[in-house]
Amino acid sequence: MAFDEEKIKAAVVTNIVVYPKRKLLCMSFCGGENMKEWLDPIIALLRTYALDMGCDGLEATARRGWSRVFKNDGYDGKWVTFELPVEGVQHG
Repeated sequence: MAFDEEKIKAAVVTNIVVYPKRKLLCMSFCGGENMKEWLDPIIALLRTYALDMGCDGLEATARRGWSRVFKNDGYDGKWVTFELPVEGVQHG
């Protein structure tokens, strides 16, 4: 969490995902206000935590705008997340 004396500014929820060849710290949820104030310190903290946990990197599935946010952090888009509707779909 990022906070000051008055209130919480941001929160990040993480979990560790173990793939067959990699172990990653996944940022499942991230949100807050005034991102420029807290993003760099939180990314640095998450990188340290990931190293401490034996992870190979950080992972996040997010909307496309996050690619601009992470462009200076070594961002490498690996895949696209698809969102499919559950109603009104014809199966056949």
